[in-house]
Amino acid sequence: RIQLAELSLRASRKAKDQSAFESAGKYATIGVEALPANKWSDHYLLTLDLYSTTAEVEGFLGNIDRLEELYKEVIDQKDRPLFDKLRVYHAVISYMLGALGKHNNLSAIEILVEILAQLGLSFPKRKRAISRLTKSWTRKAKKSMSSLRLEDISNLPVMQDPVHLETMRLLDQLFTATYMAASDLMPLTIFERIRLTLEHGLSEYSTLAFAGLALYFRDDPALASKTGTFARLVMTIIDSKNVDAKAEMWLTTFVFCWTEPITRMSSRLLKSYETGLSVGDNENAIWCIAQYIVIAFQSGKPLATVEADCKIYLKQMIEFEREIVHADISMYFEMVRNLMGRYDSDPTAMRSEQRFLSYTDHTVLGVFYSCQSMLYLYFGEYEKGAELAIERGDSYLKGIPGHVWGMIETFTRGMLLYVRAQSTRKRMYAKEAKRVHTTLEGWIQKGNPNVQHYGLILNAEAAVLSGKLDAADGYYQRAIVAATRQGSIHESALVCERYGEFLLNNRNDPEEARHKFDVAIRRYNDWGATKKVQMLREKHQDLWQKPPSEVVVGLSISEAGKRVSTLSVEE
Repeated sequence: RIQLAELSLRASRKAKDQSAFESAGKYATIGVEALPANKWSDHYLLTLDLYSTTAEVEGFLGNIDRLEELYKEVIDQKDRPLFDKLRVYHAVISYMLGALGKHNNLSAIEILVEILAQLGLSFPKRKRAISRLTKSWTRKAKKSMSSLRLEDISNLPVMQDPVHLETMRLLDQLFTATYMAASDLMPLTIFERIRLTLEHGLSEYSTLAFAGLALYFRDDPALASKTGTFARLVMTIIDSKNVDAKAEMWLTTFVFCWTEPITRMSSRLLKSYETGLSVGDNENAIWCIAQYIVIAFQSGKPLATVEADCKIYLKQMIEFEREIVHADISMYFEMVRNLMGRYDSDPTAMRSEQRFLSYTDHTVLGVFYSCQSMLYLYFGEYEKGAELAIERGDSYLKGIPGHVWGMIETFTRGMLLYVRAQSTRKRMYAKEAKRVHTTLEGWIQKGNPNVQHYGLILNAEAAVLSGKLDAADGYYQRAIVAATRQGSIHESALVCERYGEFLLNNRNDPEEARHKFDVAIRRYNDWGATKKVQMLREKHQDLWQKPPSEVVVGLSISEAGKRVSTLSVEE
């Protein structure tokens, strides 16, 4: 029986290394069942290895009941050291962090805090104490990072102590759990890893520590970028392939996206996805490809391309049992298909709305409502969109702080609120629109290169609301140029459409409005938003039924020059 157990363990390990998890689970189960009754007393190491391996596989396969059985039996070995139990602890925690539901994150936090306490690292329990400690650490961290140099990082020793190394790993998992649960403990998990790094040397988790600190410093783009650079430096010093995918995901979509064009991010995420798969870090590889899809949409890639990527990688997310990220990308997938006209139903309705709303995870709900708002904006449901913007407020920015999608989500809310304020003249919409606008202007002032055109578009809508029509005219034209240069074909289409509405309703210029709608339709077509094109044509069909007239004839030379200049940019 012992020989069968040993052979089964070897077969399970081999299958696991080849990502054949079903086979790995079968072999591991055979091995566990072959163990004798005195397994823990007489065959401790073999039993521990088999139980740990089986727990890892069952967790990956999502067999939570079996995972809990294995976990409890290992933990119940009271006279055994903590380090012997870490593999099953990590198996349970990894499952929790990949499963939907805030309760899973809170359970993971509870387990991790308990383990860290056994390793000598305790956290305050009262909110007031956490707040005081966070403020103190924030001041110290800003001072330390401001004076720290690249050569200081390069001269740090390599961390050797096994307790410190395991503490770093556990703190990294605690960071993820506290981030997902929006816990006040999150900053302390960052500060403790930075402290351990500076006091005891570099480890692969130092990369993630600096990446987390860069995220925390997101309101200071210069300091965040500098801290992110430290993270990338550590990646070149330490063999950190096992965490590279996770580090790059955080750095790309939470840090450098606020200081660099997001068009640069796609290749990094794709490379990190491949790196993650190559070392068996399937969880973070999948998160990298998910962010790749998000940025593809946000930067205006053809919807057919985004749709095709979603189809491919949603299958892989199911295969790897990544429930949260599968839910997120399913929402983007439905949004894209609505824009493309893949369904006959109301294009603003998410077909799986009931399923999405059944999730209790605040990050998943944040993605759902942001996708819903996007559909409201593009299909002109300004009343519903503005009401949702009032109801949700900054919940996305607060619930998923620093994420790249927060830029377009904020812009979408601002647009919905301004347009609704224009039609109703109600103060509550105007006040909230201006507040959102101020947030976005703050990002522009800090040098964010990805939101310049958003600012111009909102400036135009604000000017319309204030009755400053000449200013609005100028802002619309500048916004078209900025969005075009940005490569944001979908947003250049949107601003052309909004400019057309302005010319039609505020300038009484149907001829020029028709021209702007023509440009918008061409760009929506190029983007692949077939349903949007159809609805825009139907809304203004009377404009195309009128005979065309000369565009430039009758204008002064200077006016004609301006018109031709505008045309050249738009075409």
